[in-house]
Amino acid sequence: MSTKRIEWLDYTKGFGILLIMMAHVFQYFTPLHGINSYICSFHVPIFFIAAGYLAGTKKSTKMSAGRVKGLLIPYIVFSLINSAMKLAILFLKKSLTVEVLKKELVELTITGNGTVWFLLCLLLVELCHLGLAGLKIRDYGWLVTGLVLLKLVVVSDNRDYPFLVVMFRVIAGLAYYCIGYGMCGLCCEQKIKLWMAVLLLVAGLITEIIFGCQIDFFNGDFANLLTMLVCSVGSSIGYMYLLEKMEKTLHVEKIKRVLSYFGKNSLVVMLVHPILLQVVMYPLGSKIGQLQGIIFVLAGIMIYIEVVIFEIPFIKIITGYFPFILGRSKKTES
Repeated sequence: MSTKRIEWLDYTKGFGILLIMMAHVFQYFTPLHGINSYICSFHVPIFFIAAGYLAGTKKSTKMSAGRVKGLLIPYIVFSLINSAMKLAILFLKKSLTVEVLKKELVELTITGNGTVWFLLCLLLVELCHLGLAGLKIRDYGWLVTGLVLLKLVVVSDNRDYPFLVVMFRVIAGLAYYCIGYGMCGLCCEQKIKLWMAVLLLVAGLITEIIFGCQIDFFNGDFANLLTMLVCSVGSSIGYMYLLEKMEKTLHVEKIKRVLSYFGKNSLVVMLVHPILLQVVMYPLGSKIGQLQGIIFVLAGIMIYIEVVIFEIPFIKIITGYFPFILGRSKKTES
């Protein structure tokens, strides 16, 4: 069983979490919605694919108590923090209603709020995958299993019920996880060349521009299978293999250090940035809405940079002094 960190997977997680923060900031800025749409076509799938790939390197058929604790404890803690912060801001804005409270209660107890939904979904995905692992599926079989599961979430509907939303998230997450797991098994047989990775990225971008690719994990809403495959799987695999090539590239050391830092601390970043964004947008929301043109775009970029920078002290504080809220007993990396 492999215990050594795979650096390019840390780069992948760092790249993915920086994109997730970007998407959450850019949603407030209309001129940046085109960029946001492209990012949202793969920024969550790349995490599930990377998680599946990592599982493929370990080939473990058990889930440790530490793993369960490391997902459930931050899920519970930050669910409560997210809800408290959101309700406090709505109260200050005098926008707190009974309907809002009901909606928040559903998110808190069933679907998850903010970005914490991902932790429970990942836990359920890993448990489901361990169940499938008993079937002794071969490497190509994992890819086929992933495609079948993706087809299942595309043709399904009636997603207005919270438990169904959770179910569709898990099915889609498991699909991407299986694809990543299959990729790991096949990587020794055929390496994706640099030109192939670039081709996948170009195909994903063009498909998103022309056809769009609706992937909304939070609401359990997914687009048609073909565009979803090209945009989400193609773009994810393309970026992952470019980042693998970067691991051996010497003249981008600063970029690698940044991606590695945010990748190793991606859990903290994922949990904290929605709270930071709420704090930043609360006093600025009405003023930003009055901006136009290039000033509007620059404001979005500046707020994104601000949120990224503010993450650093929180990473140091939480990992150094409060690791127990991440389900850890001592300072460790994600």
